[in-house]
Amino acid sequence: MSTCPDWRFINSGPCRAAFNMALDEAILLSVKEGNSPPTLRVYSWREPTVSVGYNGKKDRELDLERCRKAGICLVRRPTGGRAVYHSSELTYSVAGPGNTDWLGRSTGESYRIIAGAIKISLALLGADLDIASSAGKSDGWKRHYLKTPCFNSISRYEITHGRRKLVGSAQRRLGEGRAFLEQGSLILKNEQSILAELMPESLAPEERSRLRNYLSQRAVGLEEIVGRLVAFDEVAECFLHGFGKAFGCSFTLSGPSEEEMALAKRLEEEIYSTTIIH
Repeated sequence: MSTCPDWRFINSGPCRAAFNMALDEAILLSVKEGNSPPTLRVYSWREPTVSVGYNGKKDRELDLERCRKAGICLVRRPTGGRAVYHSSELTYSVAGPGNTDWLGRSTGESYRIIAGAIKISLALLGADLDIASSAGKSDGWKRHYLKTPCFNSISRYEITHGRRKLVGSAQRRLGEGRAFLEQGSLILKNEQSILAELMPESLAPEERSRLRNYLSQRAVGLEEIVGRLVAFDEVAECFLHGFGKAFGCSFTLSGPSEEEMALAKRLEEEIYSTTIIH
């Protein structure tokens, strides 16, 4: 059985939307080539942003003019998944090898193992959480235009509280599973209902209202669970200790390498900034 090596922990704080995505991909590529250790990164967003998965069609999922008028950026993620509104949250990324016993040899195993580490981390705040054992059942509210937002449904191994979703996550694997990236959004304050206002004009007013209600009811913020405001840095500290406990490893507090920063800046300019709207 392979043993878990030491990790690197990066707390980037608030960054530009395009840079956040570019740096995650740069770290993934560096881990894949063996130039960087497994990395847990946490960050937030300098401006309100909606991200869509790399296969998402932003002009179908969202009304771009509504986004502009609301002052919301739009960016494409290097991972899959559906639309997420980023504002009051901690976003994490895990970049690591994809064929190990300690981090999982399949997408499902990796989701499960990382979810366990997150649950341990948030227990340090007194949060009583569950890990979904299966995807949420359709109960009439999941129709084609209601599937777009990530927090409108629960997938297997996602973190929940009282059947409400706290963490949404997505993965991408490279090099026949040699390395993978998981990106996840941990809601501090539930503001996901704003996505209802950003859906295309073709969505009827009554359906927009339904979607707004569903997003309020299906998602939950950490502050609601623990009964107080929770700061980003407090949760980041819990992630550092919780992941260390879960994996039985040490974390080096670090920033990205010079090579990762150079690649991230290039990816930001050439790829991720081209999907930004303001």
